[in-house]
Amino acid sequence: MAVGNAGEQTLTEVEVEAPGLEGVRTDRLAPMDIRTSREVRRAEIPDVLRLAWRDAEGNAHRRDLALDERPPGRFIGRVFVEFPAEGEPTVYFLVDSGRGASGIPWSAAPSWQGLPSIPGLTTD
Repeated sequence: MAVGNAGEQTLTEVEVEAPGLEGVRTDRLAPMDIRTSREVRRAEIPDVLRLAWRDAEGNAHRRDLALDERPPGRFIGRVFVEFPAEGEPTVYFLVDSGRGASGIPWSAAPSWQGLPSIPGLTTD
């Protein structure tokens, strides 16, 4: 689960609840801020998300957001709820494309291999 504020005003008391899943709760969600909880599998995604928040004026809002669309078959990722500047919250499915990926290219020969690493030492 994840929640993001795409608006220009700070939201408060933001809660995203999903039956059977760890939701996201935060006292303050600043503009362009994101809060996350754990990744989910497709089978774990509920039919409805329960949203609650207060806008910049302090008005309380509650929504039950039906998830009519489903992500592709072997989905593992986050259900992302975006609060836009205007209008109703929107749900996106963010696939974890980096699962198991490493920042080190294990199959590539290291370009640094054989180079001296002592400061001031040259190969001349």
